[in-house]
Amino acid sequence: MMLDEKLIYTLIGKRIKDKRNAAGKLQAKLAESIGVSRASLANYESGNTAIYISDLYLIADQLGKDINEFLPSVEEIKSASSPEKRLDKLENSKKKEILDFIDTLNKREGENG
Repeated sequence: MMLDEKLIYTLIGKRIKDKRNAAGKLQAKLAESIGVSRASLANYESGNTAIYISDLYLIADQLGKDINEFLPSVEEIKSASSPEKRLDKLENSKKKEILDFIDTLNKREGENG
C-alpha cells in the first residue's frame, strides 16, 4: 500500500498551525525563530510544501512540543485517504460525476451478471 505524501504533509501542517495558534504565536514570529520566511511556514502549514525534518524539529522545540505530536499515525493516514474521505473533499459537481460513473458501472455489471 502506498501512502499519500501530500496528505501526510497536509496533516502535519494542520498540526503545526493548530499548535502554533494554541501557543498564541504569530506565523511571522515562529517563521523568524526557525529561520524561514513567513511564506515558507504558511506553505508548511497548508501542506503545499514538504517540510524539512530539521524545520519540524525546530518548530517542535519553539512550541515546546515533542516532534511526535506533529506526526500522524499510519492508521490516521489510511483513514483520511479512504475513498469516502476523498470523495467528501470534492466539489459537488465532481462528486456527481463520480457517482454517476459508479451507477453506470453497476448497471453494466447487472446487465452482464
